[in-house]
Amino acid sequence: MVWCPLFGEHVLVSVRNVLVVGAGIAGSTLAYWLARYGIDTTVVERAADQRSSGSPVDVRGPALPVVEQMNLLAPLREAATLARAHHREQQRWPDRLDPLPIQC
Repeated sequence: MVWCPLFGEHVLVSVRNVLVVGAGIAGSTLAYWLARYGIDTTVVERAADQRSSGSPVDVRGPALPVVEQMNLLAPLREAATLARAHHREQQRWPDRLDPLPIQC
């Protein structure tokens, strides 16, 4: 029996090995919780190395209690960077769209 936060009760788990595909934020978090509850977990990732760019991870709202339960709040705060400004170029649609020529 394992405590399941999703159901708020102890449940019988027959799965003992799980393969998680993707080492992003969701895959890594899932692997953490599975391992914490005694399930052997293997994570595979297609990328050969860590990416040097990508979307920032914004930890607030419903993610905050999860991070606290994982005891990661202090390390995340130490590693945090602050966005000073965000600029998005405004894209305009053309006034009219010409149909593409159809070749038969």
